[in-house]
Amino acid sequence: MTPPEKTSRETRLQHWVAAELQADDPAGLPLVMVSGDASFRRCFRAVQNQKTFIAVDAPPEHEDSAAFVKVCGMFRDAGVHAPEVYAVDCEQGFMLLEDLGDAMVLPEMLACQASQDINKPDRIYRIAIDTLVRIQLCGNQDLLGAYSRTELRREMDLFTEWFLLAFLELDLSAAEKDLIDQTMTVLEDAALAQPTVLVHRDYHSRNLMLLEQTPTAEGDNADVFELGVIDFQDAVHGPYSYDLVSLLRDCYIR
Repeated sequence: MTPPEKTSRETRLQHWVAAELQADDPAGLPLVMVSGDASFRRCFRAVQNQKTFIAVDAPPEHEDSAAFVKVCGMFRDAGVHAPEVYAVDCEQGFMLLEDLGDAMVLPEMLACQASQDINKPDRIYRIAIDTLVRIQLCGNQDLLGAYSRTELRREMDLFTEWFLLAFLELDLSAAEKDLIDQTMTVLEDAALAQPTVLVHRDYHSRNLMLLEQTPTAEGDNADVFELGVIDFQDAVHGPYSYDLVSLLRDCYIR
């Protein structure tokens, strides 16, 4: 059974979307969920006159819609295909976005693994890296928070909390805890010593969308892909190697 709060928010979102699209009857714009992740944010697809939109429910007590809109504008100004924002209500936590489709890079990469195709992944990675360079060269990066030592440690501590303690159920000695602490300090120092750029923070195959596949003169298999970028609202100013490692050491691709 759907919790009442979710039902209430979904109904409010549907009415808001209908108003933004100037639809007479909200019931004529049903919302179909397309994603829900580890956050409180949920995305729905709406269709009007054969055009699709993504309606986002991002409860303001948990999600920052203003940050999404800000980073989205920075990306688009840099020539990165982030979804266009058609409408936003930060107070309610609602957004109406361009629909970038369902073609994530991840399934394509896994299919290439299964078929032992090494050429298409190479092309996708080249374009993903070109896109990343555009992200790193975005202007107005001073508008973003810094990837501080405190934030780096908070995220690295998840390794201890969820892998060592929760998953492996290890009982760490004081000496082992001290060794982990020293190791993380070394990693923090290395990260903070790097030149800083705009960091997406989640730049991997599940947040990159295949938008176009255009045959070229090189042959039918030489596709040119445009990549859409999503889930960037937590972007910060930080180490220039961070996103590249997320892409090339993708935890979803083995």
